[in-house]
Amino acid sequence: MQVRQVSRGTPLSILYFRFAARSSDGARRSPMLERLVARAGDPSRVENWRTEAFRVIAPSAQRLPSIAAAIAAEVGSGADPAAWACIATPVHLSAGMRSVTMAADGILNLAPGEAAALSADFNRVFGGAGVRLSVGRGALLSCLFDDRIEAATRDPEEVAGNDVFGFQPTGPDGARLRRLMSEMEMWLFDHAVNRARSSQERADGYRAVAVGRRSHR
Repeated sequence: MQVRQVSRGTPLSILYFRFAARSSDGARRSPMLERLVARAGDPSRVENWRTEAFRVIAPSAQRLPSIAAAIAAEVGSGADPAAWACIATPVHLSAGMRSVTMAADGILNLAPGEAAALSADFNRVFGGAGVRLSVGRGALLSCLFDDRIEAATRDPEEVAGNDVFGFQPTGPDGARLRRLMSEMEMWLFDHAVNRARSSQERADGYRAVAVGRRSHR
């Protein structure tokens, strides 16, 4: 059981806990999880967990701030302005004969050095394509576009454990995002960061980065 760690100063609107079940020798107690559950209220199912969480964090706010606003805070005022922004979530995908599946624990946590290396190389390879990759606090990767994108994307949490085909970007510019994602898959396939992660996979459970799945706008 793993709790995602976030750095001090991370915007509360994008702060959440993620539990990933990994193989073990047997059932074990988790004191941290027990304390969290003991303090929790009655369980409920919501359509949009970010909106529900923000209501708890800021009950007097009129609406949930956009992901782009959070990204702007992460990038800082000194960065070049972007017309459209999204979170690029590193995930692990498994390709089968007829499908590509994201593992139930396929959302990855990158080390700051890994995120910096991916950002620098992405901007070198894709320079001039109107998109750049930026690193924020806690190794958060953001895709910044020079043009406004009209597309609907899905939260990576929804994709976990499923075939990714039905979760790809849709809308007028969905094809552009899908094409970029395919190009990123090929770019990442033999990337030095992936090779390093793969070499450690058996030792400490690392997963190779398969693709940057975009989150909300």
